[in-house]
Amino acid sequence: DKVSLELAKTDTVIVPDILANAGGVIVSYLEWLQNTSGESWSEDRVNTKLRQTLQTATQRIIKRAKDDNFTLKEASVAVALEELADT
Repeated sequence: DKVSLELAKTDTVIVPDILANAGGVIVSYLEWLQNTSGESWSEDRVNTKLRQTLQTATQRIIKRAKDDNFTLKEASVAVALEELADT
C-alpha cells in the first residue's frame, strides 16, 4: 500500500501484522498440543517454545526479504504460501 511504500523509503521497519500478532495463535496451538498429549507445561516452557517459534519465523522472513529484495510483508506472504504448498 501507499503508506508502506513511503515508510520503506525512509528505512522505517514495518513488522508484518501476521508476525506481530502471531503470539496468541502460537500459544493457542501450544495449549492444543498440551491437551492432545495430556501434558501440562510450565509457563517458562511455553514462553521458550513461543520465543523459538517467533525467532525462527522472523529469521526466515528477514532472510527471504533480503534474498529476494522483498518488503517484510511480501516476504511473510511468500513464506506463508510456501508453507501452505508444503502441506
